[in-house]
Amino acid sequence: MSDRHGIAQGVAILVRRENPETSRKELLLMLRAQDLSYMGGYWSLVVGHREPLESPSQAMARELNEEAGLTVVPEKLAPLLTIHTAPEEGEGPEGERTDTYFEVSVAELSGEPQNKEPERCDEIRWFAEDALPENLMPRQRQALGYIAAGKTYVETGWQ
Repeated sequence: MSDRHGIAQGVAILVRRENPETSRKELLLMLRAQDLSYMGGYWSLVVGHREPLESPSQAMARELNEEAGLTVVPEKLAPLLTIHTAPEEGEGPEGERTDTYFEVSVAELSGEPQNKEPERCDEIRWFAEDALPENLMPRQRQALGYIAAGKTYVETGWQ
């Protein structure tokens, strides 16, 4: 029998709105601070990790408030996609991760988007879904492609 190991359990959310001036569908993104060791200078969805004894939707609601100042009842978050990723070459089992992507409309939220973690985020801004920045985190760009294709579960990197 093998030893058990922890799997990183990430959460991400597509906060969506219709731009009142252009009627284009938009996503809320955060620009990761340039000096971060992981993906600094890249745009990202609001993301985070699940804490012990916390469900993925509870984790996402908490992270949304901590990072962007937005409040939502976890039951209002619509699950879209789960991705289970194998460790990358050279990583041990600690590189294995599961990410759950949720969706929420601004109509379900309380508050206005704000950068609540200026030490980790340089900017927060709405982007048209058909004009996302080139420097969107690659893992998230891939996930958005899976979502657009209607996939709800993906396993990637497994041999």
